[in-house]
Amino acid sequence: MKKILIINTNIFNRNGMSTVVMNYYQCMDRSNKKFDFISNEYMEPDFKKYIEDHEDKVFMFSNRKKFPIKYFSSIRKIIKKNHYDVIHIHTNSSTVSIELLAIQLSRSNAKVILHAHGVTTNHPYIHKFFKNYVNRNIDIALASSDKAGKFLFTDQKKFKVIKNGINTKKFEFNEADRKLIRKKLNISDDTKLLVHVAAFSKNKNHDFLIELCNEMKTKLLDFKLILIGTGELEKEIQQLVNDYSLMDKVIFLGSIQDIEKYYSASDIFLLPSIHESFGIVAIEAQANGLPCLVSTALPRTVKLTDNIEFLSIERINFEIWIEKIKKLKRNSIDSVNNWTTKEYEITSIVGEISELYEK
Repeated sequence: MKKILIINTNIFNRNGMSTVVMNYYQCMDRSNKKFDFISNEYMEPDFKKYIEDHEDKVFMFSNRKKFPIKYFSSIRKIIKKNHYDVIHIHTNSSTVSIELLAIQLSRSNAKVILHAHGVTTNHPYIHKFFKNYVNRNIDIALASSDKAGKFLFTDQKKFKVIKNGINTKKFEFNEADRKLIRKKLNISDDTKLLVHVAAFSKNKNHDFLIELCNEMKTKLLDFKLILIGTGELEKEIQQLVNDYSLMDKVIFLGSIQDIEKYYSASDIFLLPSIHESFGIVAIEAQANGLPCLVSTALPRTVKLTDNIEFLSIERINFEIWIEKIKKLKRNSIDSVNNWTTKEYEITSIVGEISELYEK
């Protein structure tokens, strides 16, 4: 029985990295593995329940940014006590040195797998200073994309790209869900429903969406925007919606479990990110048959269908976004259910990770 520790350096809410971590766990053969999870301050209640219902453990520690010493000490104690075979860390930058130092000082013999998910950091000097240390103290380097790998790992460190997979069957279009959710939200059949799924952070560019909605409102377009997610800037964006008097146009849904139902209810998916290492939600939306308008910051590897367009997020291009929104229509049900790409199917991807655990 392999003892595996999963460390998520991000807040364990429904952000892209945390969703990927849970996708791996939920779809992996766990018959010969026992998992522990270290969560940085918070974990989505249904994530925590799922893990504990499957007789694995969650350790909730202090916020790593606010209380780094306490966080460091807690990780070191857990690793020293539990004698893990594998420690798999998911991170965005070389601030992960705090976790690696805890492993080093605990004198653990675990195989250390570092999984890169980000292409930017709020701490560029720290990232640069500790990059060599990070690369010297890991056994296996993984990345969600080539761009993320090159951001975290040095030229001398070979990394393997592991695609961010999804359960494609789960995200297929469902007509019954479409009718149910639109009725629940009081959205008419004629109203164009736009959807955005992301944590409320500067990088996700919610203010762009709200300003875009304001432009569309002045043109008397019949639309609604649903925002799915939570985050530190949520109240700020709510205030912006109030300032533009868009309360009748923008719906805040918070964190929800059944995102696929809201994809089915929607007509267009929007993702105007400033930076993006990948953008797994764009894969989910394409699997659902949604036309996707995303920023040019997304890597072109996210394009799995002809149903996605990359647009500039310069404010002078609002008119281009609006014209696309006016013209785009959802795919037919038949074309959605015939979406057959296996490149990002989670079942094959978790097999690669499982093999790394077993070696």
